[in-house]
Amino acid sequence: MKKRVCMLLAMVVAISAVASYGIPVFEFDDIDYSQNPWYAEGVTYVAEWGIMAGTGNGMFKPEGQITKAMFAQMLYALAGTNETNLVEDGVMFDVSAGEWYTDACKWALFYSIADIDGLGNFEPNKVLRRDEFVAMLFAYAHYRGYNVEGRADVSGYTDFETVGYPYQEQMKWAIYEGMISGTSATTISPELSVTRAQAAVIMMNFTKKFN
Repeated sequence: MKKRVCMLLAMVVAISAVASYGIPVFEFDDIDYSQNPWYAEGVTYVAEWGIMAGTGNGMFKPEGQITKAMFAQMLYALAGTNETNLVEDGVMFDVSAGEWYTDACKWALFYSIADIDGLGNFEPNKVLRRDEFVAMLFAYAHYRGYNVEGRADVSGYTDFETVGYPYQEQMKWAIYEGMISGTSATTISPELSVTRAQAAVIMMNFTKKFN
């Protein structure tokens, strides 16, 4: 009996230790979960799956903007790859070796998920517009061999012509697949930036649908 009690106590201590130190709790101090914000599930999902992380000090910054390097890193993590040095140093003049995003940017460039400008710059700190974000997501879906044939009827969006010309087909696909929606019944607002909260929800929906 005494031995059994000791074993049970040991198990309780072990479980408590795992709960405290071994299993991360994906709740962030700057999200009021008691109010059930629309993005809470998405944030928890991408954090649990290692697609996105917090910004440090227990914060997620849901209203923060997504940069090109951030999204490259998110897609690199989602791909589950550990491929490195796919592009030689110096090909991208503004991506230095050893940065947190270096491998992800090289991977994205190598597989045509992202591109560089005419001067050889990847622009890792560029804040992505909605149409640019969608273009990278589309390219990733194509890289993974997912069905990217669907196209939405966008005739109801009065501002669709303001979608960057190279990205119009990708935007039609994203709307068709429910990855992105209009900012009103008649606008798609491609020029707006993508917030971290929006990216979390989009990536959750994308992963659930295609993975």
